[in-house]
Amino acid sequence: MNDSDRQTRLVGIVKEFERFRSCGPSDDPDEQTAAVESYRYLVTHLKYLCRGIVPSEISEHLASIDHKGFESIFDVYKAQAEIDVVLPDILSVALNPDIKSPGISEFFVSPSIIDELEALSDSSFSTKKLVGYCNELNSSYYHGNLVACLLLIRTIMNYIPPLFSQHSFEQVAADVPKSQKKAFTHLQSGVRNLADMYAHTPIRQYESYPTRMQVDPFKAQFEVLLQEVLCRLQ
Repeated sequence: MNDSDRQTRLVGIVKEFERFRSCGPSDDPDEQTAAVESYRYLVTHLKYLCRGIVPSEISEHLASIDHKGFESIFDVYKAQAEIDVVLPDILSVALNPDIKSPGISEFFVSPSIIDELEALSDSSFSTKKLVGYCNELNSSYYHGNLVACLLLIRTIMNYIPPLFSQHSFEQVAADVPKSQKKAFTHLQSGVRNLADMYAHTPIRQYESYPTRMQVDPFKAQFEVLLQEVLCRLQ
């Protein structure tokens, strides 16, 4: 299914949400069961159709709703309160896919930095893979794939030390001037620890998925790193 078809279906699903009529806890049990299953169906399709279309903040909001755990009409009431607040934004994006929601930060790496990396042709180092990593990082960030963001940042940190005549990012952070050391050390200790935690911690009885608040604090330091990469490539 292409994006145009998904947007059309997404508009239809939003309209079904608007037409949905629930029931009360004192109504016939069969009627309650039908309402629960109907709403579960709508939420399942909404989550699927929103992937890659709506901003990551909305995707995260929808992902927090456990539609598979609906057991009673009260679960429907709770989910409705969470979904109704974002339906207007979802409909707006579906009807106007080229218009970004105001206030949404869609990039982790500034497109201008990626353009500069891509434009380099006389460097002794190829930037093709680095540009690909940065584009993939932006895509993961926009779609709310936050573990992927952390792993990609760590991958880039492991990838660029030869530009600094070093073998590891830890050596890079230790060797740069004082003005950059704080930013690079923050990346080394923060991103690496978070990425390692999510990559290597086995399943437990209670787990949580990272939020954007865990990823966003590294944007400024990562931009400083990429700007220094540009300086060394030019």
